[in-house]
Amino acid sequence: MQTLTLHAYLRWRNANARHRDVLAAERKERTRSRSEKGIRWADAPRSRGLNNPANLCGAKGADGRS
Repeated sequence: MQTLTLHAYLRWRNANARHRDVLAAERKERTRSRSEKGIRWADAPRSRGLNNPANLCGAKGADGRS
């Protein structure tokens, strides 16, 4: 059953494919808006440990801050 569902999805995706230039333009626009906000991929893991509710003992985050 999973194979039939997968094949149906792949048929749909191939029938509704967008041109690679359109996809590239969308990626470029997303990165431009992300850079305007100052969001960087490297910043995401650093702050994750500090605001984690499971951090009950006050352990330091990945960057050494507590």
